[in-house]
Amino acid sequence: MSIRLMLSELLREYSGGKGILDVNGNTVAECLQDLIRQYPLAKKWIFDSEGRLLVLITKNEESSLINQDRLNTPAKDGDELFLFMTLGGG
Repeated sequence: MSIRLMLSELLREYSGGKGILDVNGNTVAECLQDLIRQYPLAKKWIFDSEGRLLVLITKNEESSLINQDRLNTPAKDGDELFLFMTLGGG
């Protein structure tokens, strides 16, 4: 099973500059774990030290975000996940 993972520009430094990656998994959480397996440095921008999600995720261009509570959302062959860095400021 192959899921296409698309990274925003800010996240590409942890994937060797690649913006589109293929990952495997039956859920969004499993896909993120496969990403970390391929690119271990990515873990620091996906999860904080307590395991909380640091990125915004959408699936197949749907408008609803996948948050910490929805990481078990099913993923299937051909799905596309989009990861965006959360930005804060004030």
